[in-house]
Amino acid sequence: MELILLSLGLGLAGIDPLGALLVAAALSVGVKKRAVIGFGVMVLVGTVVLGVMLSILFGAGVMAIVDALKQLPDMVWVAVDIAVIVLLWSWAAKRVCSEKKFEKSDRTKKWLRHSIFMVGALFVLSMLADPSYLALIAAAGHQQHIGLAALAHSLWIIISQLPLFVLLAAVVFNKHEPVISKMKDVQERHSQKISWFVTGVIVMAGVIFAIDLGSFLMSGEWMF
Repeated sequence: MELILLSLGLGLAGIDPLGALLVAAALSVGVKKRAVIGFGVMVLVGTVVLGVMLSILFGAGVMAIVDALKQLPDMVWVAVDIAVIVLLWSWAAKRVCSEKKFEKSDRTKKWLRHSIFMVGALFVLSMLADPSYLALIAAAGHQQHIGLAALAHSLWIIISQLPLFVLLAAVVFNKHEPVISKMKDVQERHSQKISWFVTGVIVMAGVIFAIDLGSFLMSGEWMF
């Protein structure tokens, strides 16, 4: 249950309009609706499969190293927790000091028009640069449960790419034009508030890992 709650929090921390912006750009250059929907399915399935594989391999790999070196597993997870805390809080600090913007260059439009599925594959791989995704991989790896990992990663991608899936639903019902217009309006009017909210969620995710680590250091037992 703790992993699911963490995936919800990390999903909010990793919320990103880039997927929706790519779909909007693809539609604007004439990409067919079927291809756009296929892009969304690729992002959903690809991210979940990649996340589950890495979670299971990560946990198994750590345990293999632990067995080989005859070290206590908990000491490895102490190092993992510290790394995740540093990663999340560094990410929050970076968000405070900078602002990421997405611009539709002519090259991007060309790729979307002719290779949207290649863009989808690259988009899935780009998730590995998202600290919230990496944190979830580490947490799911600790659990070593395929079903739970799949559910956690599914929730994460749906929440973090909620603008994308809302837009894709609108595409299915041919209602995407007003949705795109509304998304642009919300982004322009509330982007700063949304940014601060997301940064706050990232900080709180780091706090959760810190509480978990503190619990182990003080009592010898993990809280989550």
